[in-house]
Amino acid sequence: TIMRPSSLDATEASKKTPKEIIRDYLAEPDEESTLFDGVYENGTKLLEGVNFSLGIFRLRTWLMILLTVMSTYACSEMMFNLRWETSLAVVAVGTVFPVVFSIQAAYQNREKSLKYLDDIKATFIYMYFTFGEWDRLHSGNAQSEVELVISNLVVDIMKVLRGESFGGEARESVHVVYDGWKKLSALSHANPKVPPPWINGMSISIRMAMSAFESVKSL
Repeated sequence: TIMRPSSLDATEASKKTPKEIIRDYLAEPDEESTLFDGVYENGTKLLEGVNFSLGIFRLRTWLMILLTVMSTYACSEMMFNLRWETSLAVVAVGTVFPVVFSIQAAYQNREKSLKYLDDIKATFIYMYFTFGEWDRLHSGNAQSEVELVISNLVVDIMKVLRGESFGGEARESVHVVYDGWKKLSALSHANPKVPPPWINGMSISIRMAMSAFESVKSL
């Protein structure tokens, strides 16, 4: 049988903890419900569930269901006895192949994007370590400066690739990244004590990273 819990006095309930209230609610039933009450409660829940399920279907959904049933009945042997005798190659060529090619192209673009991002990351790491070596040889503080420029440049690149706005047009957002590359290049030429081969290596690395950025931006 379904048991109904007894109601608690407001003053007594205010003095009890939540655990005590729940325990009293479950352990002190004093009123038994009839079979009719149980059927009524369960039937109400059933109707609520059916109403929720039917609420998902709209007029267009019912119309499509009706058209599907009517068309199936019209094509049956009892009506027009219609048969569709054709090759499924049309479906395979027109649907399956384009989907397969699209998935393959998306996977290839993903692999290319990862490669380009790896090139940019490797360039930043190389430049950070190189500036640290310059500081060690010439007692400078270029590594902290290039760390700040690289950090801002990474954030700007991710914003451009995600399509986020800098407060202006998309073209201006790309120019923010170009300004970061310009600052990075200026830092690599700022120390006159650095040997020319090192500067040339830095310039080549920056050019390769910029090329990778342009490639991944176009994907």
